[in-house]
Amino acid sequence: MLSKLVSSMEKIYPERELQAEVYSSGQAFQGERLNFQVAYRWEGVPAWGQAEVESELEGVSLRLVELEPGEYVCPENGDDNYQRRSPGLFPDILKPLEGDFRLYPGQWRALWVSIDTREEAPGEYPVTVRIRVDGKVVGEEHFLFHLLPARLPEQKLVFTQWMHTDCIAQWYGVEVFSERWWELVERYVRFGAEHGINMLLTPLFTPPLDTLEGGERLTVQLVDVHRKKGKPEGNEFVSSVPEERKPGGRDQADHTLEERDWEARSGPAWEFGYDRLERWIAMCQRCGIRYLEASHLFTQWGAVHAPKIMAEVDGRLERVFGWETDSLGAEYEGFLRAFLLDLTGFLRRMGLEGKVFFHVSDEPSREHLERYGRLSRLVQELTPGFPKMDALSDYDFYEEGLVEVPVCGTSYIAPFLEHNLPHLWAYYCCSQAVGVSNRFLAMPGARNRCIGLQLYHGKIEGFLHWGHNFWMKQFATGPIDPYRVSDAGGGFPAGDAFSVYPGPEGPVASVGLELFLEALQDLRALQFAEALSDRETVEGLYADVAYKGFAVSARRPGEVLAVRQQVDSLICSLAG
Repeated sequence: MLSKLVSSMEKIYPERELQAEVYSSGQAFQGERLNFQVAYRWEGVPAWGQAEVESELEGVSLRLVELEPGEYVCPENGDDNYQRRSPGLFPDILKPLEGDFRLYPGQWRALWVSIDTREEAPGEYPVTVRIRVDGKVVGEEHFLFHLLPARLPEQKLVFTQWMHTDCIAQWYGVEVFSERWWELVERYVRFGAEHGINMLLTPLFTPPLDTLEGGERLTVQLVDVHRKKGKPEGNEFVSSVPEERKPGGRDQADHTLEERDWEARSGPAWEFGYDRLERWIAMCQRCGIRYLEASHLFTQWGAVHAPKIMAEVDGRLERVFGWETDSLGAEYEGFLRAFLLDLTGFLRRMGLEGKVFFHVSDEPSREHLERYGRLSRLVQELTPGFPKMDALSDYDFYEEGLVEVPVCGTSYIAPFLEHNLPHLWAYYCCSQAVGVSNRFLAMPGARNRCIGLQLYHGKIEGFLHWGHNFWMKQFATGPIDPYRVSDAGGGFPAGDAFSVYPGPEGPVASVGLELFLEALQDLRALQFAEALSDRETVEGLYADVAYKGFAVSARRPGEVLAVRQQVDSLICSLAG
């Protein structure tokens, strides 16, 4: 057997000769995870192998790097920093190593080794990994781990990666809100938190995301809604608008807020229940989630419609809003006025003011500016004390005061950076395919991890990614098997739609997920170094690095590791 120690950023393809540099020692601070790989190639007939690890450290684990098929792997306009442009098998699934694993002749494969630092004393710790066949050692590698004499501070970056709870229900064949569903969702939430997610998309209503117009996703609505048809009894909603000013025949857009308030109050009465939302909040707090991201109040790509909202009407559950609902209509505005007033009161009582972020609509474009503006001002009026955020690419939305927290695509972020905004976020998705960092399967691992330095350099406050577990075809037109389909049925480059795989009892990690965690740790180290010195000193450590701006990404692991080595050395010299 041939074997070699390599960095976690190397991608080991079975059919390619291994040209990666040796990575036989590494370092980390307390509270940090260090990953490396044991690449191996078995010569002989197929066999069953066993792997073991020997170390004084308790937090060392082994996983098997398994292959994920990819068909749509590189967009037509993709740059030259992809490792392949044609379909194939990609190392991505990190399967927990339990028992024997198959050794295939003539193929390079890898074991993934993770060291989770605990309360050990700083110093050097040898880590030995052995591979056996029929009890005989056929491969052995020795790694030297340096535990540095300091602890990384907690993550400051707010990070959300959208968790699709309907996908969990569909894959495991469980009913939404059943006890089994709650159990599985909590495992995914906790796993996400362990990988840096500290904000969770919260489905007040079924999120109107990645859904074909006219289509419908499985209902995951946390808020109970009750509607009583007809005008409310009594005079609690008596209008103060003079008779001659009540609406009659004009377009809704021309109505004043006072007139629309009369329209809203003269419609159905709404009542809301928060038992499931309260349970969700408690789950998040148990798992280490610090912020909630309320699901979008209007549909994606322009805010033209309302999300699917289910309500109990005369004892029967029915859809009361959806694709048929004009977002500017009086009835939906009336509903939002009643709902957001009630919801924000509940959230304040829960002590969550300032910790719940509201969305209007995801990724509006310039032609939606007027409509989005009206709806944004409405949401701002109804949710004082709660931040408002949306993913967008046009600076005009921020300049006109429509988005408090802009979440900008990394390929369009330059104008936002130039204005040095106080609460700037970033995101990438399927569109960020040229120049910038991303986590597509065909990209080198360094291109994923280098985002940590870029977030630091850009003074980015938060990061959003849409696909934690989107196990569906594009536009949610049907489920997929994520072990067979990695591109949402040809909708997005492989690796974009999900970062976790569904295991028998919960989530299974991916290489992309672990590399992004390493990027978050790099960011924490950079911020720690700045706290011990100053920003100018830290920026000097990577002054010559080309990929410090979002428009360029790293190509080789050595580029990233060299910067991290410099940062670690500065921290150790200053922290004692």
